[in-house]
Amino acid sequence: MVCAMGLPALLLLVGCPNPECPTGTHFEHGACVEDPTTPTGTTGETGREDTGGTLHHSAVEHTGIPTRPTPTGPSMLRSDEGRSGYAPGPAPATGALLWGAPIGPVCQVPILRDRVAYVVSDRTLFALDTIDHTVAWTFRADAVIVASPAVDDEIVVFGDRLGGIYALDTDGDELWRAAGPSACSSPAIGDDGVWFSCGAIALLDRSTGAIVRSVFAPNLDPEQAPTLTSELVIAGKQPMRAWSRATLDLAWQVDLGRSTATSPATDLFAWASTSNGTFQVGTNQGGVVWAVDNTAAVGKSSPALGGGVVYVGTTRGVRARDAETGVERWTTQLPAPTKGGLVLAGDGLFVADDLGNVHALARSDGALRWSVDAGACAGPALDGGLLYVGTQEGLAVLQ
Repeated sequence: MVCAMGLPALLLLVGCPNPECPTGTHFEHGACVEDPTTPTGTTGETGREDTGGTLHHSAVEHTGIPTRPTPTGPSMLRSDEGRSGYAPGPAPATGALLWGAPIGPVCQVPILRDRVAYVVSDRTLFALDTIDHTVAWTFRADAVIVASPAVDDEIVVFGDRLGGIYALDTDGDELWRAAGPSACSSPAIGDDGVWFSCGAIALLDRSTGAIVRSVFAPNLDPEQAPTLTSELVIAGKQPMRAWSRATLDLAWQVDLGRSTATSPATDLFAWASTSNGTFQVGTNQGGVVWAVDNTAAVGKSSPALGGGVVYVGTTRGVRARDAETGVERWTTQLPAPTKGGLVLAGDGLFVADDLGNVHALARSDGALRWSVDAGACAGPALDGGLLYVGTQEGLAVLQ
């Protein structure tokens, strides 16, 4: 049995009983299983809160929903340290609502790892079990959390509006705190430590939070999450700059005329979008390899990179360009400017717009597969064939 649900009221879910499951059990993966034990815990002014509360969700069967392979690296904004926007696994097929968590405004991109969604709402970080649909734990920061966390098998790191930097273990217990000079970007977890942009580019020791090295970097803000290559840390806005990971000496800077969003990069090139156009920048010396002056000003969303193609959001839709040459592959118009970053999975591309819609396009030719009025207030995230979308009411999960 599948409960009927309507959109755009994604989080006003229709309740219906699970099929033939006795009290104390629920339907999951094609069978009735025991409900999880939910701890009661206590709540403090700041810090970890054990809630264990069950979320509002539908009785949609999970049978056939693929799960994400075990991650091989940290999970972070734009999927990886190169900020490609590419997620392993299949593409969501229909955009139908699977379940929702009405936890308050979620306007940062969720981060997914090992069946947990790490979701920011105001000052609170929620760890939501994506199978049981329960709140595993919450943590309340001293100030509003302005960017998505980064997570690996041992640590959850994020920053707040006042420059506070927090590290938790994956059970939500605090490991350490540090302080930056201003609001903190979404971090990157590398094999050399944790990278932040908080008015400075800083590398922190992952065990203690001590600053390993840092350099003042004006004109950065929480939207400028650092991108890592094997040798460089790259951050945008204006100008676009790269520093040596080993020394934090400035490797290069390039003036692209306008501010950039977080850019995808490899060891050879970076791709940036601004309101002037789309650029390929060589990561060796920072020279512009190609530049395309778009007829529609590029939106503020981060590009996605996959299969030799760079996908760019604009004020009128999405453009796909050959990553090596900049030659246009296709253009698809949407009803409003794109919002947040574009994400890729399988043969699909997914993006939110300023009206709150979420769109699914074919990567091959840009054909519109489906659109959902999700009330999105952030770009989507992908995991295991599902799309996680932040809305003004909470988190919505689409299949």
